[in-house]
Parts: sequence; structure tokens; C-alpha cells
Amino acid sequence: MSKENNYNECELLKNCNFLQKYNEINEVACNILISLYCKGAKQNDCKRKEYRIKTGTPPDSNMMPNGKSLKP
Repeated sequence: MSKENNYNECELLKNCNFLQKYNEINEVACNILISLYCKGAKQNDCKRKEYRIKTGTPPDSNMMPNGKSLKP
């Protein structure tokens, strides 16, 4: 029996500069973040989305969905 995801994809996913930057560096970790924050139950907890909604501009590309900064 397969688990179905009942969440819609985040409307900001395709333009997420964090995932665009880090997907090539660590695809496995990015896929986990996507499944949790972009296509899953933690969509409303995404600090990147929260920042974008508040400011109208994308956050720094090093800001993770949990709000912490990731330096390459």
C-alpha cells in the first residue's frame, strides 16, 4: 500500500533560489526538504515562504526552510 501525499506543491518551489543553488551540491538533502516543506506537512512552517510573503522579495539563497543560514 502506497502513501499518498495530500498536499499541493508550494507555488514558490519552481523559483526557490535556495533549492536552485544547493540541489547540485546535495540533491538527497534537497529532496528531503522538498518533500517536507514544499510538498508536505511543513509548508506553513517554511521561513523562506514566510519571508517572501512579508517582504515581496526572495530571501537570501543561503536561508534554509527552517530559517537558519547555510553557508557553502
